[in-house]
Amino acid sequence: VILYFAPDILHNQQAVMREIVDKHFPDNWVLAYYLGFTVDLSVAWDSYRAAKMALANTITLPNVQALTSKFWARVITVRKEVRAFLVEGVLVEEYILDNIPKLLACLREAHVTPRWLMLHTNASNKRKLRDLVSTGSKSGQ
Repeated sequence: VILYFAPDILHNQQAVMREIVDKHFPDNWVLAYYLGFTVDLSVAWDSYRAAKMALANTITLPNVQALTSKFWARVITVRKEVRAFLVEGVLVEEYILDNIPKLLACLREAHVTPRWLMLHTNASNKRKLRDLVSTGSKSGQ
């Protein structure tokens, strides 16, 4: 949002935009910004030359295919990890306190993975990208 107050950066400063995209958006182009509102940067930045060129590296088909494969593969591993924790008698107070980092890592993955898939499957207005993320579920399972 803040970049809209600096249109010169979005239009003309390709190096700055490339740095911003590489640092903050290397693996996503659809963002949730407020209570169910999303923005597809490939559409929102389409009219800004520097921003569009910087984002083009993120939304190349090989990159999108790699990300899609990675996240659909994570679904299987996260499900197994969560099921292992949800066996009755595992999540007792002592176990939780002794394994906080492991539990938080699993919790984070269990949140990040479906979130990325839902955002990029449903919010992308570019049909080719949306279809690629959607069909990843068929090839990954």
